[in-house]
Amino acid sequence: PFVDYVFSSGGITGDDYKIFERKFKNVIKKILPEGYAIHSWNSNHYECSWVIKTPHENYIYASIPDVRYWQNEWFTNILYRTMEHDKDWRGGPNNSTNIFKFAEDVRILEERRLK
Repeated sequence: PFVDYVFSSGGITGDDYKIFERKFKNVIKKILPEGYAIHSWNSNHYECSWVIKTPHENYIYASIPDVRYWQNEWFTNILYRTMEHDKDWRGGPNNSTNIFKFAEDVRILEERRLK
């Protein structure tokens, strides 16, 4: 229901975004590869980021851009990168994927790290 949706805007995050983020988080939980889990979730002003814990006790950072200005990029332009630990906000090089390839790309990123 949020494809091509025009989100509210303002100094306080709108209820439409809060509903979107809750549903989006549930989708991310469902599509993660087996053994991967959301370690932490960060709700920001019309954007969010999260840390994934892998089965090998590694961490991966992911985020989406502000949904008000980059329409549909919440599913076409997801940023992800490795983290040295769960508080490493600099991490490795940025990568970009979409919601349909997210799980596979996260799994591949972890596999490359293990080699």
